[in-house]
Amino acid sequence: MVFRKGRSGPTPMVKNREPQPCNSMMVILLKDESLAEDGNAYVLITAFIGEAAPREPWDPGNINEAERQECEDYWNSHALVYNESLIDLEKTEAFANMSEEERQIELLGAKTEYCGLFLDSESLYSQAPATLEHQIEHPHVTIGYRPGVENLKLDQLGSGAKITAIGYGNNGRVEGLLVRVEADDPAVQQACDNYEVPLHITLSHAEGALAKETGLLEFQELDEPIELTGTYGLFVQGKVVTDKTEAK
Repeated sequence: MVFRKGRSGPTPMVKNREPQPCNSMMVILLKDESLAEDGNAYVLITAFIGEAAPREPWDPGNINEAERQECEDYWNSHALVYNESLIDLEKTEAFANMSEEERQIELLGAKTEYCGLFLDSESLYSQAPATLEHQIEHPHVTIGYRPGVENLKLDQLGSGAKITAIGYGNNGRVEGLLVRVEADDPAVQQACDNYEVPLHITLSHAEGALAKETGLLEFQELDEPIELTGTYGLFVQGKVVTDKTEAK
């Protein structure tokens, strides 16, 4: 099990095989209309020689049990050919020398898509009803995207925060609230204060729009602020984790 450069989780590799000729290539692109005025902008997710394979088991994109099981079954019987130029040797060695508990925490960091303050959906939408096509299932204030194991803040899981909505924005693609946060825990408050995007809650989005576009909205000040509460947690492969025992 090795860590490829730029990857947050380990990959199985074998040394007793040679590369085989291949006449196919896989390219995965994500259309992101927020990056260009004409809407024709794409982000390169990955490109490689060979056929498509399931995500690796730790990939945050595996958002349900069926997907995770498919990935585990595949990678239990498949591997890449060893190529030292692709490997982060320092990280690979460190992982090999970890205890089982340390490895589980490292993998949790790989699986976590974002950390943030999660709100009760019923309470939020009763005060700020969604108007666009897709209502957010797990409304939250993001304070760390792909945070990695070093920024999980496991000891702070479940801590609370006062969230005050002070602005509203809607451009027909996304709608959301601009917020101010007063966290109970100093470490969570520091993460809020240091986050590079204005703190916000995405309420809903149109078909084809991305929730991250909410941070680019022009927010209008609300006549009356909306008082909300949030709980610090992690979004791990489709699940909200706010308890340290569940995280491990």
